[in-house]
Amino acid sequence: MTMAGTSRVLRHVKIETAIARRKCHHSSKHRIEKGENHLAIYEGEPKKRKNYCYACARKIIDLAMADLQQLDAALGPVLHNKSIGRN
Repeated sequence: MTMAGTSRVLRHVKIETAIARRKCHHSSKHRIEKGENHLAIYEGEPKKRKNYCYACARKIIDLAMADLQQLDAALGPVLHNKSIGRN
């Protein structure tokens, strides 16, 4: 659930199940087999999908989590900010 008007910064990232065999866009040695879950990232206009196998997806997700933790730490704790709309 999101607050009304709150932006979702990861809306272009999804976990999908492969309908057919696909290549991993991070490593040409990796394949995504039919029926396997994989990371799909939609970029550009029009949206183009890049697919990442489990091993590569784990690395991408771990890096994204570290980036989000750094952003959270840089923002700092909420002491008293009425613009956020909560205490």
